[in-house]
Amino acid sequence: MKLKRIRLEGYRGFQKPFEVTPAYPLQVFTGENGSGKSTLLDAIFTAISWIPARILSPNGNGTRINSTADINIHSNSATLEITCEDTIGHEITWKLYRVKRGQYTKQNISSSFQELNAYATELRKQITETKGQCNLPIYSYYTVSRVGYSIPSRIRKHHTFSPTAIYEKENLFHTEFKLFYEWFRDMEALQNQKSREQHDATYVEPLLENVKKAIYTFIPDFSNLHFDWQSPQGLWVSKGRDNLRIEQLSDGEQVLLALVGDLARKLAIANPKRQNPLEGEGIILIDEIELHLHPSWQYVVLDKLLNTFPNCQFLITTHSPFVISAAPKDSVSYLKNFELQKIIGNYGSSLNNVAKLIMNVDDKPQEISILFKEFYKALDEDDYISAKEKLNILEQKLNANDPDLTSAQVSLALETPESSSV
Repeated sequence: MKLKRIRLEGYRGFQKPFEVTPAYPLQVFTGENGSGKSTLLDAIFTAISWIPARILSPNGNGTRINSTADINIHSNSATLEITCEDTIGHEITWKLYRVKRGQYTKQNISSSFQELNAYATELRKQITETKGQCNLPIYSYYTVSRVGYSIPSRIRKHHTFSPTAIYEKENLFHTEFKLFYEWFRDMEALQNQKSREQHDATYVEPLLENVKKAIYTFIPDFSNLHFDWQSPQGLWVSKGRDNLRIEQLSDGEQVLLALVGDLARKLAIANPKRQNPLEGEGIILIDEIELHLHPSWQYVVLDKLLNTFPNCQFLITTHSPFVISAAPKDSVSYLKNFELQKIIGNYGSSLNNVAKLIMNVDDKPQEISILFKEFYKALDEDDYISAKEKLNILEQKLNANDPDLTSAQVSLALETPESSSV
């Protein structure tokens, strides 16, 4: 399943009709705070949530448009219309429509799910005929709240390995690390059981190994991820020469482990017939992908996502120039005041160019930028005394090796008349 198109109108800040055709397999949205990035992801997943709901039940409900919180203050109603493409190239369109509480509209408009219902009916039939042993697409939304990293003190729930389990609401929105933690424990218990039954101490559970492989791809320093059954029980990983409980990892390592582990877990559950479940299909939304990641990781995270999960479609938001510079050509769009602008030439751009030309941010603090502008203005007006004063201030504030400072010093030296007393 691929997202082909999303259209909004009257949804939160998107008062006017708004449409986007996301790039495949990656679409990156950037822009200032309050420009509509997270709102757009919320809208997309509100619409997408009806796919798993209708697969689980013919009358299942996804997330509805909230009649007060989700409708623009200047609008009487909100519309979300989405078009996806299934694995054989058929387009499926459905629409959510909601009137603001206490308002009335004469328009003959309503929510429409006919095409989605037909798709879900065929998929339910396939699930029934194969007794659940079929490959399914996954849908997941990783919000900024994913930074929470709770470890359950006691584990009471044992998880099902049925592919449709990934369509339960807790697997769509609540991407808590404890779900991965509990699944990993259950998979290791299953692996140990099969090892004893087959009298083979070297037996490994293929699904578990694929999930570990994904994690090691993202964090090469990790190895030997395992569940320790000795009290106190817990998940451990080797990092270099150290064997650490996951609670002892850095925030960035924990966030990346939770995201990649959860995504790999869902693909493993949803694809029982694939030799490599990481090649399963899905639509994945990630808000602020750079959270807690060191710049060196921000540079490579997109490439690793696309290579580790090659058949998933990713829609992400970011404030990071590192992420934007590493994003493939034609995959970045800039949101401003809830309007979209396509970005050209981002891939491989220097951080300064990304900051200035794409993110509209100076590469120096505002005070320094103003001093440089005043310096060159004075130089253009042959006001060498004022130019020298500005340069003296810059020399006090900047490192002596700053290239812009050196350029200013050379410019003043070349343009100052020999007879000048400055």
